[in-house]
Amino acid sequence: MLLRPRRPLPGALLFAGLSLLLLAPLAQAQSEAYRRGYDQGYADGLAAARQTPWPAGAAPNWPGSYPAPAAPITLHEARYGTAERACDARAGIARALANQAIPVLTVNNGLCGDPAPNQRKFLVLSYSCPGQGPVRQSAWEGQPLDLSCR
Repeated sequence: MLLRPRRPLPGALLFAGLSLLLLAPLAQAQSEAYRRGYDQGYADGLAAARQTPWPAGAAPNWPGSYPAPAAPITLHEARYGTAERACDARAGIARALANQAIPVLTVNNGLCGDPAPNQRKFLVLSYSCPGQGPVRQSAWEGQPLDLSCR
């Protein structure tokens, strides 16, 4: 049995179908232009990343200048955990800060494991920078800690 519609399609549906047919080439052209722009932006960003950076301190306070490399930090003590249970986090901190231009550390269980499960932990840290005396800092779990030598 062949089903045939008893009345023609409503005018609004016919208009919508025709509009889609007419606008499809425009949408295709816009997506091609978007893709070309995206590809060009990617190429420009890659080329900029491959350029040699400005020398450190070449233009102080200019947003495009690069910070001077971080001075080596000597860790004296790093205790992560609670007052009752803690671990030595010096090795984890050294790993976390390796090859970072700006020595910012996030205090978390990645430093030396979880010495006190289901409890709020903190880090107590003692370190020194070249030519400076020892610095003592502390932070709660989840907080960032800036260890810059300034």
